[in-house]
Amino acid sequence: MKCKADIKLYTEDAQAFLRAVEHEKHSKRVRASVSAQGNVVAIGIEAEDATSLRATLNTYLRIAQSAEEIEGG
Repeated sequence: MKCKADIKLYTEDAQAFLRAVEHEKHSKRVRASVSAQGNVVAIGIEAEDATSLRATLNTYLRIAQSAEEIEGG
C-alpha cells in the first residue's frame, strides 16, 4: 500500500531547517521532498508502507522540534 503525507511547518528560520535536513538519507521505500518559502517549510513524503511513512515523518518532526528548542534558547 502506498502512503503519502504532506505537511507544512511554520518557523522563524525555514532555511535553518533546510540545512538541518539536507543530509537525511532514506531507504528505497521512501521518497521525501523538503522546500521552504518565507517562514513555511513544506515536507512531502511518499512511502511504500505506513511504517516507513511514520518513521520518516517522525524524523522530520524531531528535527523541527530540536530546531525550535535551540532557537527558543
